[in-house]
Amino acid sequence: MMELVTGQDVAAARAAAFVLNNCAHEASFRFAMLEAGAVPCLVEMLSGCDALGQEAAAAALMNLASEERNIRSAIVACNGIQALVVVLKYGGPAAQEAAAAAIENLSLDSDCEAALAAEGAIDGLLQVLKDGSTAAQAAAAGALRNLAVNEELEEQLLAAGCVAVLLQLAARPQEDVGVRTAALEGLRCYLGLVVCLLYNFAGACAMVGLGAPDRMSSWFLAAIYLIAGVPLGLLLWYMKLYNTVANDGAVGMLGFFIVFIIHVGFCTWAAIGERWSFTGFVAALRAFDVSKVGGVLYIIGACLWTLEAAASWWCLKMEFGPTGKEGQLMLPHPSTNPEGFNIMQVYDRDDETWTNIPTGVNSVCGGWARLSNGQVGLFAGHYGTLQAKQVEGFKSVFVFDPTSLRLTPKANLTRKRWYPTTVTLPNGDIYVPGGTKPQMTNGVWPKAEAADIFNHAHDTVTQVPTNSKLHEAGLGNWYLGALVLPTGQLAVMNKNMMQVINPYTGEALAEAPALPDKVKDLVWEFPRMGPQVHLRAPVMKPGKDVRLEFVAFGGSWVDSKLDEDLKHCSHVGCNRVASEKRPCADVAVRIGLKVTAGGQYKFDDSWEVETMPGQRCIFDGILLPNGHVVLIGGQKVGLGDLTDSPAYNGGHQPYNEPWIYKPDQPNGKRFTKTGAKTKIARQYHATSILTKDGDILIGGTSNAGFWHSSNEQEFSRTPLGVNEYRMEVYHPPYLFQGNLPRITTPPPTVTPYGSTFEVGYAFHSPAAITAVVLHNAGGVTHNCAIGHRSQQLEFTSKKINATHGTLTVQAPAAPEYAPPAHYNLFLLRGDVYSQSAWVQVRKPLGQVPVDYPQDAQLIPEMGTTFEAGSKQPFKLGLSNGRTATAKFAAPAARGTGAYGARVTVTNGPAAAGTITLHSEAAQLKGGTRCYVQLWARASGKDSTLTAVFFKADAAGTVTEKGQKRLAVFDVGKHISDGAVVEDQTMHLVEGSYCLNLMGPVEVKDAGSYALQLDLGAAKAGATIDIDDVEVYCV
Repeated sequence: MMELVTGQDVAAARAAAFVLNNCAHEASFRFAMLEAGAVPCLVEMLSGCDALGQEAAAAALMNLASEERNIRSAIVACNGIQALVVVLKYGGPAAQEAAAAAIENLSLDSDCEAALAAEGAIDGLLQVLKDGSTAAQAAAAGALRNLAVNEELEEQLLAAGCVAVLLQLAARPQEDVGVRTAALEGLRCYLGLVVCLLYNFAGACAMVGLGAPDRMSSWFLAAIYLIAGVPLGLLLWYMKLYNTVANDGAVGMLGFFIVFIIHVGFCTWAAIGERWSFTGFVAALRAFDVSKVGGVLYIIGACLWTLEAAASWWCLKMEFGPTGKEGQLMLPHPSTNPEGFNIMQVYDRDDETWTNIPTGVNSVCGGWARLSNGQVGLFAGHYGTLQAKQVEGFKSVFVFDPTSLRLTPKANLTRKRWYPTTVTLPNGDIYVPGGTKPQMTNGVWPKAEAADIFNHAHDTVTQVPTNSKLHEAGLGNWYLGALVLPTGQLAVMNKNMMQVINPYTGEALAEAPALPDKVKDLVWEFPRMGPQVHLRAPVMKPGKDVRLEFVAFGGSWVDSKLDEDLKHCSHVGCNRVASEKRPCADVAVRIGLKVTAGGQYKFDDSWEVETMPGQRCIFDGILLPNGHVVLIGGQKVGLGDLTDSPAYNGGHQPYNEPWIYKPDQPNGKRFTKTGAKTKIARQYHATSILTKDGDILIGGTSNAGFWHSSNEQEFSRTPLGVNEYRMEVYHPPYLFQGNLPRITTPPPTVTPYGSTFEVGYAFHSPAAITAVVLHNAGGVTHNCAIGHRSQQLEFTSKKINATHGTLTVQAPAAPEYAPPAHYNLFLLRGDVYSQSAWVQVRKPLGQVPVDYPQDAQLIPEMGTTFEAGSKQPFKLGLSNGRTATAKFAAPAARGTGAYGARVTVTNGPAAAGTITLHSEAAQLKGGTRCYVQLWARASGKDSTLTAVFFKADAAGTVTEKGQKRLAVFDVGKHISDGAVVEDQTMHLVEGSYCLNLMGPVEVKDAGSYALQLDLGAAKAGATIDIDDVEVYCV
């Protein structure tokens, strides 16, 4: 074959290059290709063949360059970089893309960086950035990013104009849904302007016919306005709006606002309208002196001009108003992460930035849960080799604070747990059952006994019993499905059975019937996972029965022999030759559970069996706000694991098309194929989660380098060998069905149990809200969304007009109906749903949050809700030349995130100058521990807020003696202990407050203390909003 590549027959050489490229896809063939001399042959192919051959040769080198360092060194030694640069500059589009990707892989190796710079790779990459295809530009930008890490190459990159080209590329318009929405809003305003001008001209014509004075000059002006206004409105209003949103440039935005002010001024002037040339209110009064018909015509015209001006303001608000930030998603990396073992990362979707968070441990295969205060708990996990193939878990409990981006160890579980379950209970405790202890030398997985309860208020762990039947049923009790019921008890699914249990005693309160005989060997537990989904619940009220439904999708078949074999398997393979080739299950099983008002439980008499469109396991089931379930990722054959050996092949035949399950349809018609296909295989360790925007964020796969498929041409293998680090977003079809509801006035950030709250909504065309849904995506890992829940809320609607209105929504009655946490609130029109708003469901403000010791007392002198009837203890303090103004909420103000205290800074920081809000003093005992929580946001990146306890003197005056710093955090750049962790701008928009938690701090000496919020680092022009300050001491 090598002779064909280097021979004179171009067609034969091209064919040989394609064969080598296919071989280079397989990791096991790459070293054989290196030893056989494929690298110099492929390099020669780059300069001696046609475009198709160049593409194949460059693609083969790209795959080879993703492997070990000695293969990359061979490419450099054979002048491969020089040949790739020639293809970058003169090759066809497809060949350019492959060459850029090959250079991107080479740039990952520090030993190749100097050679890349010396052979002109930087100039070639910049040329691709200017003229290449989108895919080639992405690969070129990735290569330049890798090279920029080398400080010695920074000057060369700058001299080559790299920064200017990248900025130019970033500024290119990219039309998306937001642009199309802006175009639609702008088009409506433009058409409104045309209607107003036409009606205006018609009114002037009417005045001519009625013989009004000055009629001809006014008619002439009205004609000019019409003739000039229609094209100018198109160019200066509609096109200016479209281009500004599409390009999102500062200069374009400034130009648009100038035109916008002129447009609104013109409409306002016309609505007033003194002359006949404008159908305004003043002209209408004069028109009544001429004719009643003329007066009515002009009154209508004045109303049209007024509506046009108002619509223009609405268009501006809808298209350019800030929208807040996506909540951060934590993605712990597997142990083969090139960033290192003991690390996780936080992804900010709005900024598309990643932040490394050192963990000190390998947290892979642990569990996580949202805590009631917005923090995240991480529990156990880890695998590490003890002896040969042994694996162990660890006990640690960590808490992650998304405000400071700090991960803090809090406690230890009573058992080591690998693959544990984590569920938030109504009182805020985290229930942690299941998982396995370190593997024994004979390969057996001993199950972790009992269960643990983590109390976040005291950072303590208590062991509690679990149900023995549920414990013995599982292969390893790995990642149980669990849902909190309206009684506070748990519905738990394990392997292929289901119970209602008391989490504190382990008592079984009810048990579902066994699976029907035809599916009796079905298993949905790891390592043959099928997602367990708790379908969307109806409105739940105290004193009312409720029916809940559960579905387990796919999984696999495990008879008694294979069941026993699986108990002796390690993560690196075992003797289960029959196991890895066994097809996944092609069925789903569904059952209902009735929970009565009196606390009784009744399962359906039998499971309903449904046939799926194909065999599927190791996939995610994402519950949507409309109650439908998206089934995404997975495979047809095998199970979840990491290796590819003759005795064990993991999972194969991956799926690339999501299915949608519609539970309200009859059996046999519930599954539909979407037609949307990905090129990335998502299997073991892949995760999918519903975002606040209603789409699905997808990432990961640990088996990315080993799978086989009969449709391999439909997939794009990971460029990083074993693991998949590319991310995708899937948009369910409901987001494209038009006339989506929009939340115009978000709910209060804090939503107390049993309260009612208002939400404003709007549509593009007349419609009505049919449902309000409270949604928690759960702790997603290993194809399990542990603790997920979605439920409808009761509401009433008051229409403002055909497209706008206000909803009054009833919050869940108690924690049993929705455990305390942050939820997404969605509005629905049938199956179509809005983007969501974040709400924190908790006890009423002033009552001790579940995260603090329940014997703690609220200190009213140090806090306020800024609402009707609340005390206002804060005063503005200035020193050493600092100037600022403070505005406090009106007495009738309601709702976190909408009101509070606003401090506007008017001059910059000065030496020793301070801007503070200080509270009244309160008497505290020695040894008291105090906690502070408040909501805050800022308009800039450099506005810090420091919470400090000051001791007052005998007269009660607050002094700086005895100050005790609680914490430092920055609502623009999150700062903790003086170190900048993340640069994040918070938008000044209702509902975008960040909850900040501080403490506990111990007050050692008894005395009179006050809370001071120091804003001294704020720059001139900064605006800081603070709301719902609560101080609890115990």
